[in-house]
Amino acid sequence: LIVGHALGPHETGLYSIAVSLGDQLLLLPTSLAAVIFPRLSAEPDAATRFRAALRATAVTALLLGTLTAACVAVSPWLIETLFGAAFANAAVAWRWLAPGVFLYGLEIVIAQYLSGSGFPPAVMGLWIVIAAGNLGATLWAVPRYGIMGAAAVTSGTYAVLLVAITAVAAHHARRGQG
Repeated sequence: LIVGHALGPHETGLYSIAVSLGDQLLLLPTSLAAVIFPRLSAEPDAATRFRAALRATAVTALLLGTLTAACVAVSPWLIETLFGAAFANAAVAWRWLAPGVFLYGLEIVIAQYLSGSGFPPAVMGLWIVIAAGNLGATLWAVPRYGIMGAAAVTSGTYAVLLVAITAVAAHHARRGQG
């Protein structure tokens, strides 16, 4: 919405292509998270549950990192082939968004530990604070830096989210909660 309002339909179309690439890549960690959630939920020991979530996150990092890097490498060719030269700047936005997609994919998997632990209320507070920060940063960055600014803010937001969720999960595992 912010990109559309600030930059117009062409830039919104470019950004939507980059976001769509990210959405496709996020199917992998979302699927892995769906597979590990029942196991994590059934495990009574918080430390064992956390170690299993970390192993799943490491596997996700390897697979998603490889796919994300490959997608960055071929995105200029792929986007121009599928959409035409007028949409080539979507590949530039994708390069700024790709790190965030990777980090968010890791967060999706590690967050399953917290979901399997009863989803502590602190997580909702984190999401609210991080979302507010994202909104403010996006409102500042998009008029100045266009879709690259939107993508960079998104990547930065997902980095903060991954660190915060991992810290909460580690804290819960150390305390044996859940």
